[in-house]
Amino acid sequence: MGGHHSYNCSNRAVCVGVGKRETTSNALTSRSGEGVVNATSLCFAILAVKMCMKKRFDKRPESPGYMGLKSIWFDGPEDIKVQTTLPDKFDKSKETDVIIHGYLVDTSLPEIRDLAGMLKQKGNNVLMIDWGKGAGVNYRQSSSNVQTVGAYVYMILVKNKIPWDKVHLIGQGLGAHAAAEAGKLAKGKINRITGLDPASPLFEDTEFGISKESAKFVDIIHTDARPFGYGMKKPCGHLDVYVNGGRRQPGCTYNPKNPVRIHALKRATFDKACGHLKAVAYFVESARDNCELRACECTWKKFLASKCSREKCVYWGFDATEDSAGTYYGVTATAFPYCRTDGSE
Repeated sequence: MGGHHSYNCSNRAVCVGVGKRETTSNALTSRSGEGVVNATSLCFAILAVKMCMKKRFDKRPESPGYMGLKSIWFDGPEDIKVQTTLPDKFDKSKETDVIIHGYLVDTSLPEIRDLAGMLKQKGNNVLMIDWGKGAGVNYRQSSSNVQTVGAYVYMILVKNKIPWDKVHLIGQGLGAHAAAEAGKLAKGKINRITGLDPASPLFEDTEFGISKESAKFVDIIHTDARPFGYGMKKPCGHLDVYVNGGRRQPGCTYNPKNPVRIHALKRATFDKACGHLKAVAYFVESARDNCELRACECTWKKFLASKCSREKCVYWGFDATEDSAGTYYGVTATAFPYCRTDGSE
């Protein structure tokens, strides 16, 4: 992942120095010719613009430089460029898909690369945001860091004048909440945000998580809302799809007597976070030309009783549309290919 980088803060900005995860001072201030800035807010220079954030979950967000935050344009497995400016092949008339990974992973995760590859095959512009270092510290710190990631994504879109109606942010786990931070800065003008099993710890019952206000259309794929699971339980988008019930995924191994809590993870892999990461695999599957995943209006109790309505069903994942608002339940096959031949009702 990215190494330690220096960075510059604009006038009156409060900066966290390289090599310092947090400060022990409760009265940290920055003095300038214009006065004193209280460090309840932290400001960083993000693409030469001062962006201010607040302490959250008892942690101060870290700077883009310290996190080694990178924007990676994807034109194929052999054509990946780390840059904040638009690549030569960029086409503003096409959709720009921005992929933001979650906790304890980075853009080298095979599922993230599969997602980038599939979206590129669709002819879209594809940008991966790598904040692996900032997502690899303790969970509270990583959760606070989503503010910086969201501001970074927002500034890339603004600086490059990418039309809001062509932007689709796709956030996995904590990345979904980072997408929401970008959406907040854009005042809800982003066309679509997809949350791939948005992270639950610290966000389930707070104002900081992804919501309907994050974009014009917010669709959520729930896959790991079990007890001690990593994903959001409550509906938090215009369209919420609970896949296979949304709590446990077929093909994943669970140990209810010794659950692996998110704070105890050292690296999120398909083995240790199978249900959580399957949201990414399902979205990739939904983008395949020969697959259309469907879900039907339902509740948890009706799902358990196999009584979901067949009268109101929608496509989800890549094919989700703005007119599909509501809470739906869909099923998949146990293993790849996940698309069911019966329409995945």
